[in-house]
Amino acid sequence: NSEDDEDFALAEESGDDDGGSGSDSAEDSEAEDGSEEEEDETSNDASVVEVDGKTEKKPVELCCICLNPGKPDVSICKCDRCQLMVHESCYGIIDEETETVSSGNDVPWFCEPCMYGLVEPPYCQMCPNRFGAFKKTDIGGNWVHLTCAHYIDKMTFADADSAQGVSYQEIDHKQFGRKPCHGCTDKLEARVGIAVQCES
Repeated sequence: NSEDDEDFALAEESGDDDGGSGSDSAEDSEAEDGSEEEEDETSNDASVVEVDGKTEKKPVELCCICLNPGKPDVSICKCDRCQLMVHESCYGIIDEETETVSSGNDVPWFCEPCMYGLVEPPYCQMCPNRFGAFKKTDIGGNWVHLTCAHYIDKMTFADADSAQGVSYQEIDHKQFGRKPCHGCTDKLEARVGIAVQCES
């Protein structure tokens, strides 16, 4: 009897159980499918990296402008001071010598607010959010999110390739606070800046 118990335990561990109704194997395959789904979900949120001979998962780095991850052909630049992550092409990081998108990985890189020495995140002139990818405007020491600059009508750039010299002098200033933002939870903040309507 003890030998039979040992054989059954070994067969159960290896999955070679010929007897029974087969419900265990169905449950096992469902459990395996569930674990595969969990692995797939996790793999979307993390990438596997080898560090000192051990494999570790690190969070996927997303560009804070387009919200897409970095890929081998499209790298993510991280500000060495505030850790802002952007694609070079999204933020307009240009290598001045070659006039192409810079590699940015070999040398320290700083976003514009950090390059200008700002200690606190700036205020966007178009929305109440203080975090994200900012660019300096051509009006005083004002700042706007690059995303705001792209989506609000009549915002212009002195240099579109490097997204420098953002100007909002041509926009209709009656748009400020005209429509509430449906994404804001604070009623006062919902009327700050310009809310953009979906065009679809």
